[in-house]
Amino acid sequence: MDVRVTLRWLAAAGVILAAWVGSSWVILTGTPTDKPTIRVAAVEHNFPRPGHQDTPDSQLKRLQVLDRLTRTAAQQGTQVIVWPELGLGFDPQVEHSAELQTLARETKAYLFIGYGLDDPRGWRNEMVVLSPEGKFLAVYGKNHNTSPGEPSIVTSGVYPVYDTPFGRLATLICNDVNYTDTSRRLALNGAQLIAVPTFEIPGITLEGVAQSVLRAVENRVVMVKADGAYAAAIIDPYGRILALRDGSPDGAAFALVADVRLGTGNTIYTGVGDWLGWLSLAGFVFFMIYKEVVKRREKMQRQA
Repeated sequence: MDVRVTLRWLAAAGVILAAWVGSSWVILTGTPTDKPTIRVAAVEHNFPRPGHQDTPDSQLKRLQVLDRLTRTAAQQGTQVIVWPELGLGFDPQVEHSAELQTLARETKAYLFIGYGLDDPRGWRNEMVVLSPEGKFLAVYGKNHNTSPGEPSIVTSGVYPVYDTPFGRLATLICNDVNYTDTSRRLALNGAQLIAVPTFEIPGITLEGVAQSVLRAVENRVVMVKADGAYAAAIIDPYGRILALRDGSPDGAAFALVADVRLGTGNTIYTGVGDWLGWLSLAGFVFFMIYKEVVKRREKMQRQA
């Protein structure tokens, strides 16, 4: 090993690391204070099966539990309440609509409602937002189906953002948080808060929390993760976990509440995308080729 070359590379890496840490410190200390602070909640019903696979009787029980926990959160002044992925097995705009609209009006909160069902068009894994006035807003269809097992979602491909008196809200669904494109597109559309409804199993519950932290930092948005039974988290736009509760291994029903300042949604990453990953890949390829070139050059010099 060439000591001088090694030291040069170490020095270059040290300079880059110092610049990275320094810029991160500047970003954290420059947190804007003019963004509104809102109270949000992640509601979990603790039903072990997705809504579309459960019995008709279970749908009423689910509604009762979600209603109770939503009202509990609303009593604490919550303005945005997120329900889990596949929390219901029917379309809220078709069934039990009146009860849900009454719940939204009485709680004066924006409700993010997750549900799944098969219809003649195919599989629908969706979220719909219900405003405090009882109005259903645009539907979001999951964009990255969870494999193996989940078919493609026929309503995917749209990225609605909802204007509210206190900020711009949006949602993705479960596996979408493991991809960088979904949250970035929502942020480009102006989202300051993104709901993350999930339906997880024990053993992987904190993975979704970790991915939510990354997506929050990348796009400077709030992430509110609500699961069917396990990990719920509320994360600020700088990746700080303000509230976390994991129901593993047996699950739990609860409403996790926290105050959070909305994000700006305008990072460099949001605009340019996965450049760092591609740059890292290009660097990896470069150094592999460079190493081989150096080895061949040294071999030719020895032979000469």
